[in-house]
Amino acid sequence: MSGNDNEIITPEMITNESLRLLHDKLPFVSRINRRYSDEFKQGGARHSDEVMVRFPNRYEVREGARLQAQSTQESVAYLKLSEQKGVDLEVTSKDLTLHIDDFSRRYLEPAMSTLASTIEEDVLRSVLAEVVHVIHPQEMMPMPDWYDGMSLLGAWFDVNLIPSDRRRLVMNSYDQAEMVDSLKGYAQRDTSVSRQYETGRMRRFQGFDIGMSLSMPMRERRGWVETGDNYGMTPLDLGQAGDSFDAVNATAPYSEEEMKPLPKPGDWITFDGVYPVHPETKDPVRLFGLKPFKVESVVGNKVTFTPRLVWAGPKQNAAGISGDRFDAVWNKGTDGQHYYRWNVAFDPEAIAFVTADLALPKDVDFAHRSNHDGIGMRVVRKYDINEDRFPCRIDVLYGRKLLRPDSVCLLVGNRDA
Repeated sequence: MSGNDNEIITPEMITNESLRLLHDKLPFVSRINRRYSDEFKQGGARHSDEVMVRFPNRYEVREGARLQAQSTQESVAYLKLSEQKGVDLEVTSKDLTLHIDDFSRRYLEPAMSTLASTIEEDVLRSVLAEVVHVIHPQEMMPMPDWYDGMSLLGAWFDVNLIPSDRRRLVMNSYDQAEMVDSLKGYAQRDTSVSRQYETGRMRRFQGFDIGMSLSMPMRERRGWVETGDNYGMTPLDLGQAGDSFDAVNATAPYSEEEMKPLPKPGDWITFDGVYPVHPETKDPVRLFGLKPFKVESVVGNKVTFTPRLVWAGPKQNAAGISGDRFDAVWNKGTDGQHYYRWNVAFDPEAIAFVTADLALPKDVDFAHRSNHDGIGMRVVRKYDINEDRFPCRIDVLYGRKLLRPDSVCLLVGNRDA
C-alpha cells in the first residue's frame, strides 16, 4: 500500500502490526520456550487454564548382575494462565485513513512499547524470584573480569549438561555496555568489533546468544553474616535431608541486641562445606563456590529454604566436605542503599511463556486475534457514533513459569543501579 492510497486500515493490519511490534520488544520472552501456547490456540484447552509439563525421571546405576528395579516417578509442573495485560486507546475515523506505517508510528509503537516493557518486567521478576543458582553465591560480588566471568559461566553450563546450542544470556544495559568494552579485543573479525561499537551490544560470545533487556529487576546489594558458635545456630548435620533449620538456638546466651539479623525471604544462604554435585556422577563440584539456597520463609527462628537438601539417591543435589556439621551463612542488609541489576543465563527450555487465544465478542465494530511465534494477541474495537471515535482494546492473556531451576544461573551486575 503506497502512502497515497486512501485504503482504510483493516483489523488484520492493526492486529498483525501490533503483534509484530510486541514480539520485537521482548528480548527475554522471545528467547524462552513459547511452544506451550499451541495448547491454548483456537479450540484447545477449553476445560482448563493450565498445562501439565512432565520432566524425565532420574535413575541410579547398579553395580553387578543382580537386578535392582527402580520405580518411575516423573516430576510435573503446572503452567497456568494467570496474567492479562493490555493497552486501551481511541482513534478517529480520520486516523484510520492513515498509511499503516504512519498509524503504527503514532499509535501502535508507543502502545506496544509500554505493553512489552510491562510484560517483560513481570516475567523477569516472576522467574528470577525463583532462581537459586548464582556464581559464587557467598561472595555475591560483581564480575571482576568479563572474560573470566563468561568462562566460568560456560563451565557451569557444561557441568549442568546444557547443550552448547541452547545457551542464552540476557543482560542489563549497564553491564552489556561494559562487557562490549571489556571484550573488544577478543572479537577477531573487524565487522564484529565495528558492529559492537556501533550498536553498543554483543550478540555472541563463548557460545552464548546474548541479548539486552531494559526491564531487568534490581536487588539490594547485601553483605554476609557468618553463623555458628558466635550466633547460637543449630548446625546442619550431614545426611539431614530437608528444607529448614533453626537459625537461633533457644538456649544461646545472647541478648537481643547481640543477635545478628535473621535472613529474609529471598535471601541466599549457604552452608559451610556443602557443595553442589554433578547431576549424573554425583561428585562434588567446587569450582562455583558453595551450593546456594534461597530463603522461602522465616517464622520465629525457623528458616525454610529451597531447594530441598537431598544427600543421596538419583535426585541428590548436595555433598558435604570436611566434617559432618555445617554452619549456615546468609546475606544481610548493608549501611546505605546500594542496588544492582541482574544478568541471567539460561537454557530456553528451562523457562516457559504461554499465551491463549481470547474469545472474540459479538456486536462490536471488529474483533480479531492473531498468533506469532508463540505469542497471541486480541484486538477489539467499537464505534462511538456521537463522537465519531473508535475505542480500542489490545489484550494479551499469558502465563510464565520456571520449569527447570537447575538450568538457570544469575550473574551479579557490576554497577549500582
